[in-house]
Amino acid sequence: MRVLPPRSQRAFTLVEVLSSLAIVAALAALLVPVSKRMIDSGKSVKCASNLRQIGLGLNAYAVDHDEHYPPVVINPVGWKYWDMDAIWEYVSGRPSSASVNYYTTYKTSVFYCPASDPTKNCSYGMNAMFPAGVKNYYEPRKRTQIAKPALCLLLGEGTNHALDSWWSTGVGQPMTFPHSGRQNLLFADLHVELRDRDNIPKGGWGTPETTDPFWTGN
Repeated sequence: MRVLPPRSQRAFTLVEVLSSLAIVAALAALLVPVSKRMIDSGKSVKCASNLRQIGLGLNAYAVDHDEHYPPVVINPVGWKYWDMDAIWEYVSGRPSSASVNYYTTYKTSVFYCPASDPTKNCSYGMNAMFPAGVKNYYEPRKRTQIAKPALCLLLGEGTNHALDSWWSTGVGQPMTFPHSGRQNLLFADLHVELRDRDNIPKGGWGTPETTDPFWTGN
């Protein structure tokens, strides 16, 4: 039997190499945006879950405090807020301590949105405009004062512990929109919605939208 010599291996031509690289580049261009959208979507889902947990903590607090939510500002001396002092123990199971628990573990807690600005110490703010349509930072508000809980904002995304507008005019506490131009909103009935700024009444600071149930609950 005659044994055939081994077939010589043919090298790739430059055209073939370039064509292969072009195909790989095209596939990468298609996959990178998809991957980014998946990452962004995951961050938004985690954020919505955070808000639901915090909302449960707020309601548990209200049950223990004659149906009152905590004031936005618990103590202006040292600026202790609803999340770091009043609600912390309800969602963490540990006693509240603004100087120890909140700022040292904030970025590993439910109070941190993974899409928010990592240089800030706050991801979520409480609506400071209900029930009268004027900003109220220091007084507890009664849960039963909200006549339309499904329409009333309880918590939204922002870089301050209080919210009273969605735009920055040099005053007020504006919202942020870290999820591709949208943000998660927790309503007083504890459902969460993802909205862009065009679907949020401006609210606050004497504008006509101050009477909107989104801010006042009535």
